[in-house]
Amino acid sequence: MLKARLAMGSALVLILGLILTADTYGPSWSPGWMLLCLLGSTAGAVELTAMLQATGLRPSRLTAHLGTATVVLSIFLGRAAALSTEETAFISTKASPPDPLPLLAWPMTALALVILATFLRLSLCFRSRETGATVADLAGTVFVVGYLGGLGSFVAAIRWLDQPQAGWLPLLLLVVASKGSDTGAYTFGRLAGRRKLWPSLSPNKTVEGAVGGLAVGLGLTLLTAGPLASALGWTTLTIIEATTFGVVVSIFAQLGDLMESMLKRDCLTKDASKVLPGFGGVLDVLDSTLFAAPVAFLTLRFFLIS
Repeated sequence: MLKARLAMGSALVLILGLILTADTYGPSWSPGWMLLCLLGSTAGAVELTAMLQATGLRPSRLTAHLGTATVVLSIFLGRAAALSTEETAFISTKASPPDPLPLLAWPMTALALVILATFLRLSLCFRSRETGATVADLAGTVFVVGYLGGLGSFVAAIRWLDQPQAGWLPLLLLVVASKGSDTGAYTFGRLAGRRKLWPSLSPNKTVEGAVGGLAVGLGLTLLTAGPLASALGWTTLTIIEATTFGVVVSIFAQLGDLMESMLKRDCLTKDASKVLPGFGGVLDVLDSTLFAAPVAFLTLRFFLIS
């Protein structure tokens, strides 16, 4: 299981690296990154919708899937609209990094429109059933879009915090801190786990695993923000900044993993799907990163832009 996870994780990192490299030669609204974000968020929405349906809920699949894609796509549309014709053609390595925070108004607006569309969609097929059934279906649909689309927008936007380096450092810091913590917790939990961390949510996660995950996430953050960034000529963080980021994001990443465990237990399922050997489903890969993304975005924005 661990070998399969490491192999699949390495393959996913390689794919991410190739896409980011290709994007450095294209428009600064990052079409390759856009396609990857759309694919990941929509696949996660499909899995989460199926999990909710297994409990008897009937979220609107069409609205949930298209709504998630629309919310994520909107931030890229906002990015393209904010750029001048000259800036859109090629990335300027001399440009100062623009603040991507205002761009989040686009996915938030899209989310509001999706909520309206969900009301209309469910009203068209409304039939009197048990009390509260339609409200539950509405809540389930909006939850899917908010979780995968709303949180996913922060993952998309974090790349634009450091435009001179094509957003490599912010995105890489998010990945190494969240997935490093996730993988470290899994590994140390398997090797030395004794005391249960939060058994009502996940019976397999341990205190030892959580501490090990925090150490791995922090260590990878320090290596990435320090020696690696310096060697590649990227913007670097101070020791205090990198430590703060690594600790905070690693904690929220592990919380994200626990929250998805809660969802899966409530839906009586072990994995979101079986499409990724060693991990399970796309949602099982994204859970920690999605939960940590808003905190990572705001922390890095403060360090890099403020």
